[in-house]
Amino acid sequence: VAFLRRPRRAQPFFMYVAFTSPHDPRTAPEPYHRLYEGAAKLRLPPNYRPEHPFDNGEMQVRDELLDALPHTRAEVAAMLGAYYAMVTHVDAQIGRILAALREAGHADDTIVVFASDNGLALGSHGLLGKQNLYEHSVRVPLILSGPGIPRGAQRAGMAYLLDLFPTLCALTGVPVPETVEGVSLAGMLRGETQRPRPNLYFAFRDVQRAFRDDRYKLIEYYAGGVRTTQLFDLQNDPAERTNLAARPDQARRVAALRAALMRRREALADTSSFWQGFSPSHNPQTHAQP
Repeated sequence: VAFLRRPRRAQPFFMYVAFTSPHDPRTAPEPYHRLYEGAAKLRLPPNYRPEHPFDNGEMQVRDELLDALPHTRAEVAAMLGAYYAMVTHVDAQIGRILAALREAGHADDTIVVFASDNGLALGSHGLLGKQNLYEHSVRVPLILSGPGIPRGAQRAGMAYLLDLFPTLCALTGVPVPETVEGVSLAGMLRGETQRPRPNLYFAFRDVQRAFRDDRYKLIEYYAGGVRTTQLFDLQNDPAERTNLAARPDQARRVAALRAALMRRREALADTSSFWQGFSPSHNPQTHAQP
């Protein structure tokens, strides 16, 4: 806010503003904390579980040790209330920044991008942290506004946050360096193209890999010598509550997505120990979990 209020010459400026919230410890200041004092009445996520149904390779990470298992509804509701209070506090600070932008007379000629870190599970799938490849953690918000960007429009195309670099270059007329690996989303924002990325590849350490297209997601785990497979229909099951991997009628789809996963692994030179002993013909019935 102080930077935006500072007198400046007529030249472009770039601001990157990163907040520590809503990371724990979740101690929102007043009046934000008081807004969620009735946390026990908060609606839990539709995929709430008392605990994760199998070892995903990261069950001993710090985030997952913040509360004892099984996670009760009351405990999860209290954590959500504290989390929402922190989010509301951040929202108010972003409001201050946007107000200062308007006061400085740059609201109409500035591109504003809002995104976030990966999201905490806080009860979803029985997890608390973000060390997973479920949608509630990998699908982060991405909002852009400003000159050349249609107002009030939504785009269904998939993207990585690294795509912001070439996107901002395209929107501001700056050449994209050859080393940039992202793809521009500018055409999708303007409605000129629909899918700059037809699919996405996900990786978490040496224990989880995933691949998704515009409807289905395959997640593969390797933890404690055990391999587990999940398949979700994101169109009909956006909360990822029903694992389809072991169903006979989905065998071809699992095989096709595994093949696509392996192709992306090769293209990205993913040499993680995750792939040791990985077999595309692994039977998901062996370790399939709901």
